[in-house]
Amino acid sequence: MHDKKGNYVRSRKLTATSAAALVATSLFTPAAAAASGSSPGASPQLVGGHPAPASVTYIAAVMFDAPAHGERDATTCGSVAVLPDWLLTAAQCVTDLGLPDEIPAKDKRFHVRAGLDRTKGGTTADVSGIYVNPHWTGKINPPAETADLALLHVNRPLRVRPVPLAWTAPRAGTRLVTYGWGSKDATPHPDRHNLPTRLQELHLNVIPDAECADAGISRGEFCTGHKDDTGRNIGPGYGDAGGPAIVHDDKGRPWIVGIDSHGGSPVPGASNTAFTSTAHYIDWIWDTIAENS
Repeated sequence: MHDKKGNYVRSRKLTATSAAALVATSLFTPAAAAASGSSPGASPQLVGGHPAPASVTYIAAVMFDAPAHGERDATTCGSVAVLPDWLLTAAQCVTDLGLPDEIPAKDKRFHVRAGLDRTKGGTTADVSGIYVNPHWTGKINPPAETADLALLHVNRPLRVRPVPLAWTAPRAGTRLVTYGWGSKDATPHPDRHNLPTRLQELHLNVIPDAECADAGISRGEFCTGHKDDTGRNIGPGYGDAGGPAIVHDDKGRPWIVGIDSHGGSPVPGASNTAFTSTAHYIDWIWDTIAENS
């Protein structure tokens, strides 16, 4: 995918369509994974990340069954609990991007597993309602607004401590942490036999919007850089879409400020990352929950 300036823009959805589609998406959906040698039921991990501590229980893997396509428990994205029975994720995780051989969203039955291990333990629930932000157009980085955000209502409360939503977007220079089960390998073709089951975390710095042309930033988004303190490339990878950006206040309390959406390179960690600002859509989030609870 390309932005309006011709820059390459990749989503973070893990698909299983084709090698070309995998370059264009970093959410693990079963199409791009098959062609790239990646399992449709597994997400690679954060480039430069490390295992998350046991205290992080509010992240959930977004998974699906698609019996007509031979898929079961296919991990596609991350999500974060804002209430025990409501989670935030990226819209691209539960909709169609129009990729070759992409399994249609209508054929998927979504469920989630909250906890450190995406394959066992934790708590599970079926997704009973999907609410996509009305400004989402099905495209990563349209001319004005991406709005890559969706709410998932699950059929039973998860055993998690939800994280509150911040009312303001993070400023440039803010240090945040993101979580996911996405690719740790700096390659557009992650090895499906070298994917994590343990949740990973990665610290990133917010950078000025003016420095984020490569990621194709749009209204309602903020951007993080892709270098650590030693100059090494870091960043979310294939399968990390929908994972949250978290900041901690001076008392160590976590606050949700964003949802991982897209980057500017087919190689994870080689470009900056655009996150959907949850503060920008906070009224829609709480109104949607109130109207559908």
